[in-house]
Amino acid sequence: MVNLNELIILKFSALFLAVSLLWFCRWSVPFLRGTDGRLDGWRHLLLLRTVNYFLFFGLLKAMVTWSIFPELSLTLNYFQAILYEDFLNLAIILSYLGFFLYQEYRLALPCRPGQREFATYLLQYGYYWLLVVNIITFIRIDYFYLSLLPENWSWWSRFSTESLVMLLFVGLQFLWLWLRNLRMSEVDPEVQSLVNETAAQFGLTIKKVRIWHLKGVINAFATGIFSKKIFLTESLVAVATPTELRMVVGHECAHFKKRHLEIRTLVLLIIVGIGFWLSEKYPSYEELILVSFGLGGFLFFQWIIRNQEYAADELSGHQLGDLNQMADALQGLFGLTRLPSRFDRVIGLFLGHPDLESRLKRLRNL
Repeated sequence: MVNLNELIILKFSALFLAVSLLWFCRWSVPFLRGTDGRLDGWRHLLLLRTVNYFLFFGLLKAMVTWSIFPELSLTLNYFQAILYEDFLNLAIILSYLGFFLYQEYRLALPCRPGQREFATYLLQYGYYWLLVVNIITFIRIDYFYLSLLPENWSWWSRFSTESLVMLLFVGLQFLWLWLRNLRMSEVDPEVQSLVNETAAQFGLTIKKVRIWHLKGVINAFATGIFSKKIFLTESLVAVATPTELRMVVGHECAHFKKRHLEIRTLVLLIIVGIGFWLSEKYPSYEELILVSFGLGGFLFFQWIIRNQEYAADELSGHQLGDLNQMADALQGLFGLTRLPSRFDRVIGLFLGHPDLESRLKRLRNL
């Protein structure tokens, strides 16, 4: 029988193995080095992210398999034993994610030469992983901690406790949003007027427009299902002509007009729901289902997003002028980035945005 110290050593050994594999992936992938430096960089970055998904969930599996709860419960009560183990698991998971995000940041520097601050990168790309950790924490609390509530509690006491857990879940997300907003500022009146006029042509009202101070990133983001918001990076506003900026804003308005955000949310919930249903119905194949269905669901979700990008390009071009203007705007802004104009077919399957050549070809041929 494995004792407590050996279990703890196994947990940290799993962490060491995971970060070592990430480090190896970060520094030695000679077979990806070709003649196109920009494409090689994105291939390498995609490989790192793909390896990370397997390592992250493998590390989660190791944390659950090598549980120290049975040993701790010999000297501590049930609640304390679970709490101590979860603090240890959380520290290991956060340490791994911090290491991964730093390696990803270092690898992305050649692709985004203007983005030198790790804190900026963390605020931009760490949000997704905070959401993942938050969901895992919520599931853990729901399955283990709430089951400890006394059976003689009234329904109101149970409802209040579960509501507090849900508020904690939502509150952590809003905390990260608040931190991210520290990197944002109000737009100039000219830009605000351009956004309002463009949105009006789509029959929309944009509640908030903000400048996101992401150095070296030329992009725009649409967010919000009930309260529509558009974020423009400072680099985009600095280099785009009024026509280019208008077309980019039109692209984001097209996402709202076609309800793309609602569709993404619904599809994601269906994928996650089916995955959980299959894993509960066939528990002996749980790991196989999580890996295969997870990968398949991810590729399907990315395919939907790519088609939404094509549709937004088309609607923006039709609504604001013509498709050639939209194509010219994409081509003009793309020339100022370090992105490759074309991705390999396999790489394209994993990306949510089509490459420039595919988008231009689609627009020119419509």
